[in-house]
Amino acid sequence: EQSGKHVLTLVTRFSFSALVQSTEALVKCLLAGAGVGVTSFLAVQKYLDSGELEIVDFSGFDISRSFFIIQHRGRSLFSCSRMLMDRVKEYIRTLNTGEFGARS
Repeated sequence: EQSGKHVLTLVTRFSFSALVQSTEALVKCLLAGAGVGVTSFLAVQKYLDSGELEIVDFSGFDISRSFFIIQHRGRSLFSCSRMLMDRVKEYIRTLNTGEFGARS
């Protein structure tokens, strides 16, 4: 057993004994030695820095997740928010071309 380790498990390859609904709950479980979990680096950075948790590298273990750009249907965006959304959309469109930020 590797108490306090922080890793992802795939449903198809591992079994789960608990499913928590928040990052805070996951961190509390990990700190209590209740196994392994996956969350953002920023969520556990202070515990990594203090040595309470550590990252375990799983070579060849591909982790991906989806993100969504959403906005309230009845409200318009501030110009800086619109610029951010436009920039993110541009980046997504050009991921495979390697031309992010290229201007014609």
